[in-house]
Amino acid sequence: MIVGVAELAFRCLQNTKDMRPCMDDVLRVLEEIRGGDYSTNVINVPSDDMPLVSRSTNSVASLATDD
Repeated sequence: MIVGVAELAFRCLQNTKDMRPCMDDVLRVLEEIRGGDYSTNVINVPSDDMPLVSRSTNSVASLATDD
């Protein structure tokens, strides 16, 4: 439930108007979340593949995808 609301909030905070959901979509998603019909996409990333935080202050860790 919390993840679903967080995902919806993230969509609502997009800078581009076309990327944000309309209020009808927001209402529909919130009703699905409340009713338990909402499913989130879970991505499993092994923790030892890539650190999210670099220990060095001079470098930044990046995430790469295998598209």
